[in-house]
Amino acid sequence: MSDFPSIGSLLSNDDAILATDKGKITGNQAETVIEKYKEKMTRMELHAKEEETKKMAANLGLPHIDLSVFPVSFEALRLISEAEAKERGVVCFYAIPEEVRLGCLDYNKEIEELAYQLGERQHAQVAIYLISQHSYERVLKLYKNLPTVKPVNKDLNITDEELEKYASGVVDFRSLAEQ
Repeated sequence: MSDFPSIGSLLSNDDAILATDKGKITGNQAETVIEKYKEKMTRMELHAKEEETKKMAANLGLPHIDLSVFPVSFEALRLISEAEAKERGVVCFYAIPEEVRLGCLDYNKEIEELAYQLGERQHAQVAIYLISQHSYERVLKLYKNLPTVKPVNKDLNITDEELEKYASGVVDFRSLAEQ
């Protein structure tokens, strides 16, 4: 038998003792090691999924982008509503006046039609990229931070009755402020 711990003992939530080259660690140190191990495994899984998406994009003849590290502007998010992004599995991650870039989970005719319509509406060149589920979910989270712009209503309706009501009681500015 070996002096090294098994994977099962490394992953157990007990106060397992982990052997290291400098001695033994227990308690909080063991939990920290286990947390770091789980984080590393999660990062490796995400990387593997990005690589798989990259290969799929190459097979479809599309470019691939990892949006987990790419900054997405609010102007780009506004081009496709959150509801449409969820329905079609597509997000806009880059938009300047002459160029728009879309990221989709699954390339199909519907995405192609959306890109054409967006290009016509924005008078811009549209490029479609294949993205992973992780990238897509990250961009969807950005919609929650998107400020909603409410239209300003400049219509002011004051009736003659309201004017008469205030005009009769107003003698100077102080009496206006009291009302």
